[in-house]
Amino acid sequence: MRWWSSVGGAWLRLVGVSRSLRGIHTTPVRFGGTLLGPVRFTHIETCASEVCRRFKKMEEMEECVQTLRTLDDLLATLRAELAAARESGSAQDSSGITNSRKVPNYRTMQDGLDLTKAKRLIHARECAIEATKTLIEKYKTTT
Repeated sequence: MRWWSSVGGAWLRLVGVSRSLRGIHTTPVRFGGTLLGPVRFTHIETCASEVCRRFKKMEEMEECVQTLRTLDDLLATLRAELAAARESGSAQDSSGITNSRKVPNYRTMQDGLDLTKAKRLIHARECAIEATKTLIEKYKTTT
């Protein structure tokens, strides 16, 4: 006899999709007096696991979008600082950076749960921030 059979005629199973998401789903053994077969239990378990994975993916996507917004704000600040450094520094480089920025819309990426794209964008923003910091240091040392 399995341990979950003794719990009021219901299965209790711990669904551990990852370290940060834990949950319990219950599955009745009988439905309307009819004993449910093991295939149905497998199907119910699969559905519950899919829901947990999707929930975890949605949480990760929200974290990525929040990180992207923070990095966008930081990059805009650094670009404004770079523009100020260019104005006060030498006029050797005539390529100007505009201070007006278009706020990116991450809704499509978030709705599609495209985590790989979000992680690529985070990496691109981090590289852009490092490059901008390097340029700022270059302009500050030349003046």
